[in-house]
Amino acid sequence: MLLAFFISKPLINSITSPEGRLEFKEWISSLGFVGKLIVIGLMALQLILAVIPGGPVQIVTGITYGVVEGTILCELGIILGSTIVFFTVRKLGRKFIYLFIKEEDIEKISFLQDEQKLNLISFVLMVIPGAPKDALTYFLGLTKMKYYVFIMISVIGRLPALIMSTMTGSSVLEGNWITALIIAISVGFV
Repeated sequence: MLLAFFISKPLINSITSPEGRLEFKEWISSLGFVGKLIVIGLMALQLILAVIPGGPVQIVTGITYGVVEGTILCELGIILGSTIVFFTVRKLGRKFIYLFIKEEDIEKISFLQDEQKLNLISFVLMVIPGAPKDALTYFLGLTKMKYYVFIMISVIGRLPALIMSTMTGSSVLEGNWITALIIAISVGFV
């Protein structure tokens, strides 16, 4: 966490001025396709590690690429990360999950073993801001849920929060701090 703070502090300082926001956007844009791959990779990594919050990555993506392109890039990262987690858990099982997620957290969502309710409850949990989506991703790999159902729930369920996060970033780029704060509070980032 300290490392993340010291790395992100210059970024936060740089985006507090209109010039700094423009410089940051130009720097990321100058990376071209590589910048987009970095965003996708960061989104996948934060999902795989499950302890890294996705909100800051999504907000920076909104600053850099705007709402539409930023949301698409974040979704691609979620598809990549979710796929890796899903099939890794299918292959390695419950003991593997305990390396990343506390056993107590998994037990809290063990009620999802009821296959009749699994899809609906999983989707609702993916939509709710602040729900442990990354932990749920690990857990769903242990269920009998089919991959295509899992990925649809993951992509569609996370979409509202992704849109709001990239909107927050886009508002920051434009200097609309009040709009950014209202959006962030409404989705539980603050």
